[in-house]
Amino acid sequence: MKDGKVLEVLMIYKAMALVCFMTSATDHKCETRFYHKTFDDLQSCETTLIRWRLYELKNTEKIVLNDCVLSNNT
Repeated sequence: MKDGKVLEVLMIYKAMALVCFMTSATDHKCETRFYHKTFDDLQSCETTLIRWRLYELKNTEKIVLNDCVLSNNT
């Protein structure tokens, strides 16, 4: 509450994934990536994770672990 007013906190979903990729013929690297969009509902987020995995990764990249995380809209 600020100045007698209730502050509304908007919650959003963020898609994140642990992506591993080849850096050379014998080496690989993994990093955490966040999808560039945010989502208002869990279903949209999960659908986007599936599309991300199937259509947007390079041939040398693989999502090892992914999740939709509820976060403040900041």
